[in-house]
Amino acid sequence: MVDLGNSDNSDFLSLLLRVGPTRTQQQLKEFMIACARQIESRFSDDRSLRALDVAERYARGEASRTELESARTAAQDVVSECAQRGATSTGTLSGAILEGTETENIHLAVWEPFAQALSATVVVTLLSSLADPAHRPVTEATFPGISTGWQAEAASRFRELSLAATEQHLPDGIVAAGGIALLVGMSEALLATLAPGFLASEANPDEIGSRVFNDQLGKACELLQQPDAT
Repeated sequence: MVDLGNSDNSDFLSLLLRVGPTRTQQQLKEFMIACARQIESRFSDDRSLRALDVAERYARGEASRTELESARTAAQDVVSECAQRGATSTGTLSGAILEGTETENIHLAVWEPFAQALSATVVVTLLSSLADPAHRPVTEATFPGISTGWQAEAASRFRELSLAATEQHLPDGIVAAGGIALLVGMSEALLATLAPGFLASEANPDEIGSRVFNDQLGKACELLQQPDAT
């Protein structure tokens, strides 16, 4: 049993670099799917749920490449549609704030499509990683205009993973697995700091985002240390 200490993001990377090379490519694929499954309760669009199911079947050799590509297109459509809906709602929210008429329902109208877009993005990225193990789920472009401590922390962890992958000649599957876990943590942290009512609270977004990010990677540690990596 690996000692996880505080189960923070540093522990996750350390654990991944130690345990990852002992896992088969199949186990790493199942780990990525398990990470994505942790947020499936956010999926209200059936296309995202079906895409996640296809990802799982594809990883087991029970779905074709054509099915995977079709599922990825459908999940990408969810991202695009939700992003457009969120942009429209953001305009409504901005106007309501200026007029002093904003409500919890208006904030929710912005948050809900944004949550759907983020969760669908995780599925799209998962499918891309399964289709091509060399696909990097997280890149420097994932962190545009870093403005919070936890985002900087996430970017730092990604750079550490990328550097280790190069120096230690890690298999692509390990980098993909780490990237998916980081992406899930990032999406959950961002949603926590944009949730309805949060901006009106006295909570510190940096502290909340960092806690949620670390908690999510702690869950990834628990998944990774299981004998079957799922």
